[in-house]
Amino acid sequence: MGTGANFNSLTPLTNFFFKELRKSDPNERIIKIDCADDYTAALSSAGNLYAWGMNNQGQLGTGGGTGKDYTDTEKFPTLVVKTIPGIKYVDFSCGENTMLIKDEIGNLYKTGLKVDYVPNIIELTNTVKPKSFFSGRSCYCMIDRK
Repeated sequence: MGTGANFNSLTPLTNFFFKELRKSDPNERIIKIDCADDYTAALSSAGNLYAWGMNNQGQLGTGGGTGKDYTDTEKFPTLVVKTIPGIKYVDFSCGENTMLIKDEIGNLYKTGLKVDYVPNIIELTNTVKPKSFFSGRSCYCMIDRK
């Protein structure tokens, strides 16, 4: 839920983190949200990516995580690490144990699988330009622009 609570709710709850974020910068709003097995991520119009929930595989990309199910969680939206400072994130896809992230200059990053606890660039050939991409349980899929 990203509210700091450890309970399930059958009714929607306000996430006060995003409410306060909007107060501090009225131009920053959430433009995309996605979720997987036990975590959620939200992309803002400013190019910031926030994630919360289970982080036992490093899937949140927040830099934390030791691979222990019972301790690796973010209870509140936490900023996903930017590999290249100042570059905006423009898209992402949540998978069960991994996440794919795209930045404004076309780099594609991966997180999770107990390998990448911060976003790491996927080395693609110059001819591959992902149009869209998806994350699965432990795999990725891309559709090329061609």
